[in-house]
Amino acid sequence: MSLKRLLIIAALTLPYNSSLADWSANLGANNPFTSNLGVNFMYMWPSWAVEAGLGYISGVDRGDDTSGINLGGGVNGKYLYRQGLFIPYIQVGIGLSSGVTGEGAGRGSDGLLFGFGMFVWATEFHIYASYNLVNGEGLAQFGIGFPLASITGSKN
Repeated sequence: MSLKRLLIIAALTLPYNSSLADWSANLGANNPFTSNLGVNFMYMWPSWAVEAGLGYISGVDRGDDTSGINLGGGVNGKYLYRQGLFIPYIQVGIGLSSGVTGEGAGRGSDGLLFGFGMFVWATEFHIYASYNLVNGEGLAQFGIGFPLASITGSKN
């Protein structure tokens, strides 16, 4: 499924009274933390954000059978220290993964994430970077996001 179709489906399934201005779609490395490259949807309040996503796990990086399909997902919450161009945050989340190979299928929990990061937030897009601990090991995340209102052309 293409990114454009995924974004359209997400926009159409939002509650009608919800403002698209509070939602964004993000493309990130190690985000969700269970994947190498993922797509995430984030809802923001003035001091909080909730993000959920799904991504591709490279078999080479994870030591899995490269002939299969491996997906990682995650959900996290962020506390935003302030609003503005630079938005520092702390985050905590959980991750899940699943895979299908020639040898069978599997799924599992990939543990907890705890970290800190920074958004650089402009009107039409934002970039982010964070450093996290996942099961005692460090992991960097970074990416770019766009408000759903700017993607769909909505005036909400």
